[in-house]
Amino acid sequence: MASNLKRFVGLAIAMRSNLSQDAPWSLKRRLFRQWLFILVALSIGTYLTASLIAQSVVQKSQDNLLQSIAQVILDSVVQRNQGVEFDLPYSAFDVLGYAAPEQIYYQVRLNKEVIAGYADLPNFNRSIGVTKLTQTAVYLHQEVRFVQLSKPLNPTQSEMVYVLLGQTQDSYENTIENIAMLAASGTIVAFVILAILGFTGLQATLKPLARIQHNLNSRPAEDFTPVTTNAPNEINTLITTLNQTLERHKRLLEQSRNFIAEATHQIKTPIAALSIESELLAKELSGTLRDRAHNLSVRARYTSKLIHQLLTQASLTYRLTDQIKQPTALKGLIRSVLHTLDTHAERKGVALNFVESEDPVLISCDAIALREALVCLLDNAIDFSPELSDIEVYIEVSPTHVEIHVSDQGPGFGSDPDRLKKAFVTTRDDHQGGGLGLAIAERVAAQHGGSLTLLNQPQGGGRCVLSLPV
Repeated sequence: MASNLKRFVGLAIAMRSNLSQDAPWSLKRRLFRQWLFILVALSIGTYLTASLIAQSVVQKSQDNLLQSIAQVILDSVVQRNQGVEFDLPYSAFDVLGYAAPEQIYYQVRLNKEVIAGYADLPNFNRSIGVTKLTQTAVYLHQEVRFVQLSKPLNPTQSEMVYVLLGQTQDSYENTIENIAMLAASGTIVAFVILAILGFTGLQATLKPLARIQHNLNSRPAEDFTPVTTNAPNEINTLITTLNQTLERHKRLLEQSRNFIAEATHQIKTPIAALSIESELLAKELSGTLRDRAHNLSVRARYTSKLIHQLLTQASLTYRLTDQIKQPTALKGLIRSVLHTLDTHAERKGVALNFVESEDPVLISCDAIALREALVCLLDNAIDFSPELSDIEVYIEVSPTHVEIHVSDQGPGFGSDPDRLKKAFVTTRDDHQGGGLGLAIAERVAAQHGGSLTLLNQPQGGGRCVLSLPV
């Protein structure tokens, strides 16, 4: 019993220490640990209570049985004319042995003289007037339960007859432990059933939260409509707070979009005018002033381009979050991008060549986002290509991926091409600002489950490889 109790206590302490740890937690896991701790505590309490009750009942039963047998032995001591006559009733010991297979010790005394039995049994109080005594003592290194009865040998005499009967308690202890374990097991079974019912109820209670999660995950990023679901009052409070937060974010998003659109319009118009005026001024001036006016025109065009990229980056943020995909003819999309950039390439004196394959290439993608990524790659190639050079675009198809290659004859990407995919990193040999073009292309590729690779070609120039899953 002591070893089982130690195991119960150790388990309870371990459960309690787990409950006290501060870490990200799950409601189900926290409730499970609390219920497990309560289960262990109840099991220990039930085990101890059942042990005490069983010990009291079993010991009382043993005492009653010992007293009955001791009384039979006591009645066997009679006085005859020839003296004291005693005939040990062995059948009584048989009854005691059947009740519990234990060691039995007895002693019959006339005052202090041992008539029969074990002479070295413990000496209990035999004062006059004590007719019944029960006590546990250690005999032969075992705990023995003793019962002592006494009576006068003859009502007219002072001589007393004492019968001391003892029995070991191993089987009784086992009985007590078995009763306690059965009670604790019954408590565990009942508690487990209650726990299952409780967790079933918790699962049903948490279903509205799962519906809210599914609702939020399935809606587009721009959908700020209120969440509606049938839920308990406690969760309805959370839903109300969530809807209020969605409404605030909706207003903030509208304000941000309006501000970006207005700011972009207000900035692009004067910059475009500044670019045109600087170009006209450069034609009218000469010498150093003409060079300075030309540099002003270049910076104005770069600023206009950067503003367009910032606007593209902002618009793609929402599109890529929505993950809008549809079947797209890749070759037609590339031809459309090349046609858009023809004017820019002619101004730079760069030829755009598309090496088309015979087979059609159809992929599932966000066509608008992919188009912006290709514009950024080709625009970047045009900017860094020397005059009278070629830019080559071609497609390679594998069973799992489609690769779009954009090769130019510019200075290449230097010793660390990957760093150029970060926004506003200075690029290539002339240390010109890189803007957002490569960063936008990298982001579009990543959102489609693909990648953007920047390579330095052995014959000179750079090559961008936009890889997308089929």
